[in-house]
Amino acid sequence: MKLLLHSLIWFSTLTWIVSAQHASAEPPQQTQNEKVLFFEQHVRPLFVKHCQECHGAKKQFAELRLDSRAALLKGGESGPALKLNHPEQSLLMSAVRRESLEMPPDNALTPDEINILSTWISQGAVWPQTAESKTSNSVDYTKHWSFQPIQDPAVPPVKNSDWPQNNIDFFILARLEQAGLQPATTANSAILLKRIFWDLTGLLPTQEQVQSFTSSDQKTMIEAALTAQLVSPHYGERWGRHWLDLARYADTKGYVFFEKPVFHFAYTYRDYVIDSFNQDKPFDQFIREQLAADYLKADLPHESLAALGFITLGPRFKNDIHDIISDRIDVVTRGFLGLTVGCARCHD
Repeated sequence: MKLLLHSLIWFSTLTWIVSAQHASAEPPQQTQNEKVLFFEQHVRPLFVKHCQECHGAKKQFAELRLDSRAALLKGGESGPALKLNHPEQSLLMSAVRRESLEMPPDNALTPDEINILSTWISQGAVWPQTAESKTSNSVDYTKHWSFQPIQDPAVPPVKNSDWPQNNIDFFILARLEQAGLQPATTANSAILLKRIFWDLTGLLPTQEQVQSFTSSDQKTMIEAALTAQLVSPHYGERWGRHWLDLARYADTKGYVFFEKPVFHFAYTYRDYVIDSFNQDKPFDQFIREQLAADYLKADLPHESLAALGFITLGPRFKNDIHDIISDRIDVVTRGFLGLTVGCARCHD
């Protein structure tokens, strides 16, 4: 009996030791954050160093890209480069082990680097932020919403059809009703006049103007007030400043110590913008003058040359011509195309 008990104890102990050793041999499951960290620290540097010069955005030997998870799954002429969770069945592993192809062709990966790729694939080949993205070759940028032709949308139905006074009101009321809200009550004459002044010139009416407006026929006075503010020189000052912000306008250069801080004659561009708004200049002419006033026909007023301030104003970058050109490309494409093309300087 004692012998049997002694044997059972030893058998149980041996079983526990073997089980513990087996469990310790299995790598612990990593969290998503740990997988991302593993990729950024070990896997991405391998692809950048050994693969993407020939299989990246600029070159795709054998029609294969190795700069995104989607591209690896898509593969190239030989088929998909990855089989998720199965490194032994992945073409990528066969190539780096030089079993079929020999990649990289010049310097083979070390055993540790091969193990890194194998571990990464067995964990699901996590590739941050691009796991579900499309490769750039498959994206149809013409379908982007901002490139669609302007349309005249149908007026939405509303419950209170008596409230709208124009088509825009229908859209406003439809959203209000969708949110369970009611339109605000009609503003009184004094508030309406203040809004006209504030919106168009950023200034408030005088007490005399308010009294004159409220004591007269409102419809007639509204038209007169709108006309007066639109022809006011303050209208261009109010709305031209938004364009000046876009044109990165400034009178001074900011923090400089060994040179004069003032942009000489910068004010001429500011005045040009304000005058253009006050003259209700056609927008296409406004654009052409700012891009090529010196190349337009000779009868253009000499003052219009100030329009070139749109290009010439801006940082000087210690006279680095490449940075200056990059800044001008950036302001032109942001201003007229609504695109941050400046990013392409480093990200093409």
